[in-house]
Amino acid sequence: MENKQFLTLAEVLIICSISRATLYRWIKLGEFPAQYLLTPSGRTARWKTSEIEQWCALCMKKGGR
Repeated sequence: MENKQFLTLAEVLIICSISRATLYRWIKLGEFPAQYLLTPSGRTARWKTSEIEQWCALCMKKGGR
């Protein structure tokens, strides 16, 4: 991943090769890092690149999700 501190929803979905529904289901179950709301309205959400990288590394250690 390039040197970005935060990732958009579209970027997370591409990196993790999952659907939007799966992403939010895993977040609800506590199996995926939650997003950070960057505006008071909650309309701008981003994920920390470092947390997504750690999650991917953990999945690779486990042999996939």
